[in-house]
Amino acid sequence: HVTSASLSDLVLEAITEVEAVLPELPVACQALATVFSGDEPGEGLAPLGDLLEIWEGLRETRERVVGALSLNFSTVAFEGRTVGEHEDSLESMIGRVHEAVEKQDFRAAADLIAYDLNTFAEQEPGLFQTLRKQCAGGASG
Repeated sequence: HVTSASLSDLVLEAITEVEAVLPELPVACQALATVFSGDEPGEGLAPLGDLLEIWEGLRETRERVVGALSLNFSTVAFEGRTVGEHEDSLESMIGRVHEAVEKQDFRAAADLIAYDLNTFAEQEPGLFQTLRKQCAGGASG
């Protein structure tokens, strides 16, 4: 016989894995902003790619957690709005960073990363805590 952990245990395990790395996200944002605002801003392009891959991984994890719990981004509240609205704002911010870099406006990219994207990075632990509570509560929506 093959047994597996309960779905909520698996979801909580995934959240715990993500939560372990979240404190590094604001640090990475600040370090990247420093590179973009320095003498060699082009050196920030590879680290930007790495940072955006991390954000994509976080988004995918949130989607898997929400899907596994049969929730909907538009019904889960987070900091005065829904997780869906948060996701849309984050996606818009990442798009603005891309635009600044494409225009080689590294100063603008540095500001967006240091302030706006960093704010999202600081919110990630709370967002995953919200998802953890949804799992623990067995809520569905």
